[in-house]
Amino acid sequence: MQIKANVVTKPDSTFPIVIQPPKIEFAASDSTETMELTITNKSEGSLIPKIVSAPRSLVSINLPPSIPALDSAKGTMTLKKAGLKAGFEKSLTIQLNDQAKSRFTIPIKRTAIGQAVVAPTGGH
Repeated sequence: MQIKANVVTKPDSTFPIVIQPPKIEFAASDSTETMELTITNKSEGSLIPKIVSAPRSLVSINLPPSIPALDSAKGTMTLKKAGLKAGFEKSLTIQLNDQAKSRFTIPIKRTAIGQAVVAPTGGH
């Protein structure tokens, strides 16, 4: 088995789509929150995104049915009750219907309420 992956440091340089924001970070609050993402199709043909893997117990995901050529479409992610109870770091992977069957993974993160972010001090 061979796995081929391209890790990019500039999310706006990907092809055939660009996803903004490149990662979803939910606030550490006790209310249901919806985050919006924009998928821009940089190819000459219409693309259909399909969910391959997602934390469906934590978030509700709504992707556009298709993304017209050289255009953008919006999708949403909404925290579910289980996603409100604790912090998590998961991801959403989508696959496109292009010839390469391109896949894109979007990190999804939520810091739990009252969870402190610990920064290393560099000392002993």
